[in-house]
Amino acid sequence: MFSKFFGKKKKAERPSLAHPKDLRVGDLFEMGLCPIPELSGKNFTVLEANTLDYGEGLETAFIITSDRQKYGLSIAKNDQGEKLSFSKLIQREQVATIFGLDVFGAIFDEGTAGDYRVQEHPADLANWLDEKCYYKTIDALKGYFETGDHRFGQNKSRAEEFDYYELEGSNSDFGLEIEVYEGDETEVYLSRSLPLHTIDRFWPQDAKEEDA
Repeated sequence: MFSKFFGKKKKAERPSLAHPKDLRVGDLFEMGLCPIPELSGKNFTVLEANTLDYGEGLETAFIITSDRQKYGLSIAKNDQGEKLSFSKLIQREQVATIFGLDVFGAIFDEGTAGDYRVQEHPADLANWLDEKCYYKTIDALKGYFETGDHRFGQNKSRAEEFDYYELEGSNSDFGLEIEVYEGDETEVYLSRSLPLHTIDRFWPQDAKEEDA
């Protein structure tokens, strides 16, 4: 009887996505043509939205997937504006091939500068690697990782502390990011910056299939 008076409460619909920073877990987007073949023209789903803190405010770091492959995605800001920053986790043997372990190890010498030359360009990392070398731009900055999306109060874990190293390629669109956690657990990522318009379209997870 009460339904005659009040009716059923409708679920609030999310507005159309206007910017990659508005993505949430479950949302989808389609890439246009881009210089990284494994990303170009693919549809991606947002698997995770986690939180990073480098001492200047909280940042959102997305984990995205397509064809069972996972990548990182964040929004990078500099004097030229905003860009998409895609990242790809690489393994120890790949690091050894690209730089040599002795050269790579020198990155962790505090206060060192200089360039770190790329010795080999593995075919499976084409278009992720700078052609020449990398320069250290951030040296052992304290960072904190927390599972969950701070934008909606969904943090689910105690923050993990890590030391953050960042290197920029001779072409500034290429980067190398290193996170060293407790026990010397080390994660190494190749990163590539692309214009925001490289994403052709995106839509919320609850959008109707015909709208997608």
